[in-house]
Amino acid sequence: MRGGRRERAGRKKGIPNKLTQDIRSAIGLILKREIPALARNLKKLAVNSPGQHASIVTGLIEFSIPRLQRVEQKDISSFQELALLTPEARREKMREIAREIINQKNGKEEKS
Repeated sequence: MRGGRRERAGRKKGIPNKLTQDIRSAIGLILKREIPALARNLKKLAVNSPGQHASIVTGLIEFSIPRLQRVEQKDISSFQELALLTPEARREKMREIAREIINQKNGKEEKS
């Protein structure tokens, strides 16, 4: 008998955790019911304390707009070199860059 997880044990990849899904639904229902009161309170807060209002609204925005990931520009000269390539060589270089980005997103940093 070997240690660790059994093969094919647990949820299939991409299927959400049932408890997490239920909790998110419950929170969603509560928030939906409280939106009118929240809007009234935010309007009052905007008049009485604009700084605090801005801080709260900024915090709430994070839940409705996905946070952008930081993208690092490695070397500006590589972009200049890209402009000098033939169209076919440029397309191939762009495919290579896209593969690198996908690998980074998947946590598979290419070893140079």
